[in-house]
Order: sequence, then C-alpha cells, then structure tokens
Amino acid sequence: MISENLQRLQDSQERIELNIASAYSKCEEKGATLPTVRNSESLAKTIGSIPQITPNWQPQPDWLDIDAILENDTEDYPAKIICLLDDSEKMSSLYGMNATKIRTSDGMVYETVGDSISHEWDTTKDKACSLGYKTRYIIYYYNTENVSFSRNFNVNSLYIIFQNIKGVVINQAPFMRNILLEYIKMLNSTILINVQTYYNCGSLVKIPSFDLADNSISIQQTFTLSNERVIDLSHNAGEKITTLNTAFSDSRAQKVLLFSTENVTNFFASFMNMPFLRYINGLDFASATEVRNMFSGCSNLREIGEMLNISVSGINLKDCIRLNYETLLRFIDALQDFSADTEGTHTIVLGATNLAKLTEEEIAIATNKNWTMS
Repeated sequence: MISENLQRLQDSQERIELNIASAYSKCEEKGATLPTVRNSESLAKTIGSIPQITPNWQPQPDWLDIDAILENDTEDYPAKIICLLDDSEKMSSLYGMNATKIRTSDGMVYETVGDSISHEWDTTKDKACSLGYKTRYIIYYYNTENVSFSRNFNVNSLYIIFQNIKGVVINQAPFMRNILLEYIKMLNSTILINVQTYYNCGSLVKIPSFDLADNSISIQQTFTLSNERVIDLSHNAGEKITTLNTAFSDSRAQKVLLFSTENVTNFFASFMNMPFLRYINGLDFASATEVRNMFSGCSNLREIGEMLNISVSGINLKDCIRLNYETLLRFIDALQDFSADTEGTHTIVLGATNLAKLTEEEIAIATNKNWTMS
C-alpha cells in the first residue's frame, strides 16, 4: 500500500514537472522573459513578463470622442490633426506646429499662430475619465497637405488622428517621449520618419504606416523603447540611410523587417537589449564600419533571413544563444575571403553555444578565409 502511494506521488510529481516545463515553453513562445530557475514559484512572474499586445485598439469609452468630433467638424481646411490630451498641464504650448488655425476643446480659437502661443486651459470644460484623469483636445488646421513641425506633440497626448496629411516632414521627432500616447490613426495620411520619431513611446500599441524621409541619412533611436511587435521597414528602398545607430534598441519588437542595408555604415547597438526579438529579414554589411554591441542582449534571436558582404570585424553573437544552424551558416558564407591578406586580422565572435552548433569543417570554412571565430 505504501509503495503504491509513493508511486502515485512520484507520478503526480512527474506530471507537475512536465506541466510546468510545458508552461514555460508556451511563455517563451509568447515572448516572456525566462528566469534561470524555472519552477512553480517563478512561473507567475514569468507569465507577467509576457508583452501585452492590443491588436484591436479602441479608445477609452469615457474619453472625449475625437473620431466623432473630427468627422463632424465643419471647418473647411484640406488637412487637419486632432490630439486628445489628458489634463496634466495647466498651460499648453501651441507654437511650432505650423498650423493655419488652432481650436481647443474649451472654446478658444487661434487664427494668428505665432511662435509663442501658450494656452491656459479652462478645466471646467474637461471630460472626466474613470481612470482618474480628464480629457481635452486640440485641433490643428492646415491649408496644405504637406506639413512640417518644428516641435514635438504635447507629451500628454493620448490619441492623435491625422487627416489628409501627406508626408509629415520630421524636423524634430514629433512623438519623442510621448509615454502616454496609445494610438495614432492615419486617415489618408503618411508620416515620414527620421531620428527619434517614436523614441520612448512605451504605450503606443501600433506604429502607423510610414515612409522614410527623402533626405534621411539616419534612423537613430527611432524605435527605442517602442512597444510594437513587428517593425516593418521593408517597403522602403533605404538607399540614403547610412545610420542605424541604436535604431531599435530596448524595443519590444519580435520581428524587424528591413530595407536593403547595403549603404549603412553605422550599425552601433542597432538591436541592443531586445530580449523579445526573434527574426530579422536580412542584413547587408557592404558599407559597414561600426558594428559594436549590435546584437548585445538579443537572447531570443532565432534567425536572420539573409546575410551579405561581411568584411568588418567585431560582429558579436555570443548573446544570441538561440540562433539557428541555418543563420550561422549564412554568417560563414557571407564572410569576405581574406585568404590573400596574410597580415590583417579579421574576427567574428559567435560564442561557445553557437560554435558548438557547427562542425569542424564548417568552422574551417571561415578559418580558410582568414577569419578567427571565437
């Protein structure tokens, strides 16, 4: 009888351990940060680290309904922007948006838009929200569909709608540090991105469709700390992009789809500290001169779809312990042949985990090209 009970306890323990292991596998698939010790005590925290994605975002039901306000607005201007704000500011700066006219939710209208407009809010006109704050809005009117800004949107913006704005030229990052901004709706509109466009937009659940500015030379901190699952730049040609310095660092993206990077010289920390990143569609290092910290902290990166023209030393993949075998072979195949360079030193760091995935013959391919892999 005792032996039967012990057997049942042992069977139960095995089932529990199997279920916990299965739960951790499913958490990992959904982007959770896995602990070193994986047991029932750390499982709840692991589940809590799964990134929250809201694919069908809706505004709070007790916010001011700026969709309806914009739809019913009778002002005859070809292009408009409406911003929903919370009530954290007593005064709001309205300069730098280059608008023809500005109207606020508390009834003020500014038709001479200078460089020093500050609006003092009538807080009695704000609408209460069950989340503990109130909402208000600003409408910017434009006589042209081609708009440029010389300042950021209000940092307390919650929701922004662009209507008939074609090619917003970014002089300074318009949404930088908008940590409350949840959604940007584009109605027949396009944003041209450049440096720091979505920097620290940690509440933004969906990055809207965009194009790279014609004069772009740098995508620097453009998506740093963003919350978007897939960042898709693949529809852009990218010929003028020379810098991806910290472009995606610290974001929660799981997939990055790039344009051709053959003209990029600076890849410094491009994907640094992206623990949820699993896939990059491809990288061309034809012009690369700076690759330090490019993949630091990419512990879940599985695959890079295409690798081309590696002649720069210093690429370090030791943190990318889950890289698949096919990607490692692509790295080896992309290494430039320096076998005739008897004096030069050419290095790439794979790390012990990745080296163990390769055969001696495969490592010898790199060695014969005069590359040292460690």
